[in-house]
Amino acid sequence: TGHTSGVNAVAIAPDGTWLATTSGDRSVRAWDAVTGQQRATLTNHTSGVNAVGIAPDGTWLATVSSDGTVRIWDTATGGISALMRVDGRLVDCAWDSSGLAAAGQAGLYYFTFKP
Repeated sequence: TGHTSGVNAVAIAPDGTWLATTSGDRSVRAWDAVTGQQRATLTNHTSGVNAVGIAPDGTWLATVSSDGTVRIWDTATGGISALMRVDGRLVDCAWDSSGLAAAGQAGLYYFTFKP
């Protein structure tokens, strides 16, 4: 239940207590890993959300979309902390200790993100 289109990606929080899924329905959903209950729905992408990554400390969630945006979400509030637009569709993302890598039609991008 939850998404109204197929699930495109999943990421598990570093502490294992929650996970996030993305979908062609343009949403990101956070789920409690123990109960399976939905904790939050994040909706601001204008096309399908292709990938999700959770920062190593669990405080940030990154999503990439066919709308050519990377969005950084605050996991405590569900608000958008940063938005980056790139050329073309984005298909994947991953965090490391210094920032976020995103891959898409026009190449590979690396963003250093310091709140």
